[in-house]
Amino acid sequence: MAARCPSDLALERHLLEPGSSPLRPHLAGCATCQARLEEMNRQAEAFHQYVCPATVAAVEGAAAAHRRQRLRWLVLGPALAAAVAVATVLFLVRPAGPPADADGATGGLAFIVLVDEGVGARPVRSGEAVAAASALRFRVQAALACRLWILSLDATGEFVRLYPGEGTGGAAVSGAVEIPEPVVLDGQAGPARIVAICTPGPAKWRALAAQLKGGAAAGEAFVRARPNSAALPAGARLASVLLEKRT
Repeated sequence: MAARCPSDLALERHLLEPGSSPLRPHLAGCATCQARLEEMNRQAEAFHQYVCPATVAAVEGAAAAHRRQRLRWLVLGPALAAAVAVATVLFLVRPAGPPADADGATGGLAFIVLVDEGVGARPVRSGEAVAAASALRFRVQAALACRLWILSLDATGEFVRLYPGEGTGGAAVSGAVEIPEPVVLDGQAGPARIVAICTPGPAKWRALAAQLKGGAAAGEAFVRARPNSAALPAGARLASVLLEKRT
C-alpha cells in the first residue's frame, strides 16, 4: 500500500459520510483504496445480511416465548407458577441461541473479530490461525441496548481489558457498532480468546472476568473451552472468538 494511502479507520469514517469526506480526491485516483472500500462494503453487507437477522430473530423469538410464559403465570396454580419462575430465571441466565463458537453470535449479541492483513481487514472464524502479532478490529451487533466490554484471555488465565479503554461501567451500545480502536496481539504463539460481554446495566470488567474464570486452572485447555456464560449476572450476553496465534 502506498504511504499516502489513508488508514482503515479513515476509510471507515469516509464510509459514514462520503459526501463530505476529505478523502474523495485521493479515492478517485487510487485503485488500491477503491478495492479496500469494496472489501469493507462487502464485509458490512455480509454482517447485516447474515449475522444481524439471525441474532435479532433469536431475541424476538425469545421475547415472544417470555411473554407467553407471563400470560400462563396469571392462570397457573402456585406450584406450577413456581416452576415457571425457575424456568424463567434459567432462561435469563442462559439466553437462547447458537453456541458462541459457532459464528461469534449468541443470545442477541453478534461479535465479529477482523484481522488486518495490510490491505484491509477480514473477519476470522473461531479457531482460525492468525499471525501472533496481528492487528485486530471488532464489530458488535447488540439486539438490545447494553453495556459492552471486550476482553482477551490467554493461557496465563488472566483476562485483559481491550475495550473500552477507559471508564468503569462498560461502553453503552445498541444495534450495530464498529469499534474504532485497533488492538495488536502480543506476538506470543498459543491460543487466545476474545470475549464480548454485554450486561443490562453498568458492570465492572474485573468482576465479570472473575465470574467467567471461577475456579478453572490456567492453561491452553481453559482458553479453548467455551466460556461459561451461566456464571455471569442475569441478562448478560456473551459471544467469543478463539484465535490460534502462530509465529
